[in-house]
Formats: sequence, structure tokens, C-alpha cells
Amino acid sequence: ETDHHFLMEEATALSYHPSQQSPAFSCRADSTDVLTTLLSTLLIDKNQVVLCNIVGAGMKFTVEKDKSMRAKAYLKSSCFQQFELKDETDELAFTVSLPIFLHCLQVFGVSSHIRMTYDGYGCPVCLILEDDGVVTQCEIRTLEDAIPSDFNFRSCPITSRAVVKSQFLKEGFAELDVAGATKVCIQMSQSDNETPFLSMSVRGDSSSVEIDFPEDESSEVFTEFECKQPTQNNYSLTLIRPCVRALAKADHTNLRMNEEGMLSMQHVIPTRDGQYTNWVEFLLCAQEEDV
Repeated sequence: ETDHHFLMEEATALSYHPSQQSPAFSCRADSTDVLTTLLSTLLIDKNQVVLCNIVGAGMKFTVEKDKSMRAKAYLKSSCFQQFELKDETDELAFTVSLPIFLHCLQVFGVSSHIRMTYDGYGCPVCLILEDDGVVTQCEIRTLEDAIPSDFNFRSCPITSRAVVKSQFLKEGFAELDVAGATKVCIQMSQSDNETPFLSMSVRGDSSSVEIDFPEDESSEVFTEFECKQPTQNNYSLTLIRPCVRALAKADHTNLRMNEEGMLSMQHVIPTRDGQYTNWVEFLLCAQEEDV
């Protein structure tokens, strides 16, 4: 069982003394904006921990909630001005408190320069931030890596898929804020006249809401739509809210459901200058039908 103090580690601000040895991993960026934007989409609660995997192509951040939801954010190495692994064949990993990580990244705001280093298992993650000549170094104690749950989305055939402009989904989910609602029903189907169809609905204490996304020649909602068989599943509103918050930062979203009812929401998130795109994926298990 994880102790409370295990989650509530501290980051220590130190005076800047650069290491004389080359660390196992180091990266540098002219702004913390990209890192902060992606990681903020993964913040589910105040005790959230995040697992970071580092390879030559970039960084992958993973969080879980109640063994019913997993979220991953992928950050390309090209988003950094410098990105180096001491051994290019290595894959490094560390786990830290996500709220503390985000707090350190935002010490000077998102415009500060950043250098991140990590020297392997048991070592802290070191963030060196500089803004207008002021330098701060934060060392974040790493935690034991938790064993991730098995979320093998591709183990079952995908029954339906839609690529949707994120703004439309954001507006649709905003309408589903109904008092007393605990779950959202998402339905994807192919109508008789070959028109793609996506529907989301909730039922609260005294009212219900249904939002439909039909497709026609004048519609700009869907970029792609494929439905092999009608699919309808319920998902926890509590768990889906973090997925919805990420829509505000996304350009478009890939919705997929498999035969077991697992929902995948992949948000494509461009950098502020539009030069690069990264993405965040949420996987949610379906709720059982009420008896």
C-alpha cells in the first residue's frame, strides 16, 4: 500500500552548481510552455504521480486513475533545442509527483529557459530554470516506478472510429453538465443513408441531455468516420472530465471504441507557434450496464 508521504515528496530549490560529468539524460528548451501544456492535461488529482519514459525519439508521460483510466502524453525530441541520451540505445524511466513537477516548471512562468537532467535510477530529476538572468535549480525526488495496469486497447478489434475537430467536441461536452449525472453514454453508428453519426448523452436527477453530431456535405465536424458496427457504451463522468479538459488545447481528436467497450481519445496538440504537434491519449474502460 502506498504511504501518504510517498506521494507528497518535496522539491528543493538549490543554488546553481553545474555538474562536471555528463548526465545519462539532458534536454534544453527556450520555454517551459510545451512541457507545461502537455503535463497539465494529465493532472487528475493532487496526489497524481507520473511515469516518464525517455528514448531517443522523445519523452512519454503516463498516469493512471482507479485502474479504469490511463493517459499518456508524447513529447517529440524535436520540440527541444537540445535532447541527449548518454547512451542512445538506452531507455530511461523515472516517476515523480506530477503537481510538484508542474509547480517547478512554472516557477518563472512558461517563458523561462529550462534544462532538465536525470542520471538514472535513484537519482533526482534536476530542473534548471533561467529567466532574465535569474537562475533556480530544483531537484525532485523520484519515486519507485509503479507497475502499470494492462490497458491493451488493440487486443480487441476496433468497431468504430471518428476524427473530430476538438472545438466541436469541447462545445458538445460542455452541454452535458447536468446535476446528478454520473456517466455519459457515447454512441457511434452508421445510419441507413450512409451518414456517419456520433451521439453523447447524460441523465441527471431531473433532466437529461443528448448531443448529436450528424454528418452531411456541409458539416465540418468530422475529418474521418468509420463504423463497422453500431457501438454504445457508458463511461464515468468523473474519469472523462480530464479527457474533456484537454480538448481546449487540442486541434483535433481521434475517437475510437473497441469490442470490449474501451474508449480511446487521442488529442493532437500543436505547439503555440504551430511548428510541431504532440499528442495525448486517454483510455477509459466502459462501465457495466445498470441492472
